[in-house]
Amino acid sequence: MNIVPVPFSYYIWVLPAFVSCLLIFMLMFRSLLWLFTHPRLRKPFVASYQFLFQRHITKKSAQQARYALPAFMDTLAMLLTAGFPLTSALQKLLQQVPAESFNALHVEMRMVLQRARHGESFAESMLQLRKRLPGPEMAMFVSLLVQSNRYGGRLAELLNSQAELGRLKIAEEFESKAQEAPVRLLLPLILFIFPATLLPFIGVIIGKVMWGN
Repeated sequence: MNIVPVPFSYYIWVLPAFVSCLLIFMLMFRSLLWLFTHPRLRKPFVASYQFLFQRHITKKSAQQARYALPAFMDTLAMLLTAGFPLTSALQKLLQQVPAESFNALHVEMRMVLQRARHGESFAESMLQLRKRLPGPEMAMFVSLLVQSNRYGGRLAELLNSQAELGRLKIAEEFESKAQEAPVRLLLPLILFIFPATLLPFIGVIIGKVMWGN
């Protein structure tokens, strides 16, 4: 197989294209830098960034709490079955968890207990927790604790059943995400991997067509 050398004229159009892309990138970067440093435009950008960042943190904390909720309810149900009152069971549960293993749910429950010790009602503290950790599972959990603290009832059995239901939902969610992963990978493959793989072959074909003879 004869290897056709690529003449120097092949790079005449490659170099300007590369320089043009580099200049466009530099202009875009400078424009974004100007937008973020301009006094009048900086405040809206900073406010938007803070809003999006706070929204991301809230969503991540709610998801973390949702995944930790079944185990939390199981442990709480076990302590309630052992005879602990609700508040004492929550304190005992948080004491058993090492500080380095705390997640969003543990942090919020500790804040609930701290507010209760400072005079705020347990129901109000739990409603604040529901606002900071939105989601149907957390709303059900808060409703169970508030009603049990107010009216009593067989909370341990309800917590066990809700924990089992939560595990099934999380397992189904993970299975669904695993099935969707190959489909989500198609777009990056089509946009980035395949063009990068085909680019050398296209260059060789163009070189042979233009200078092969």
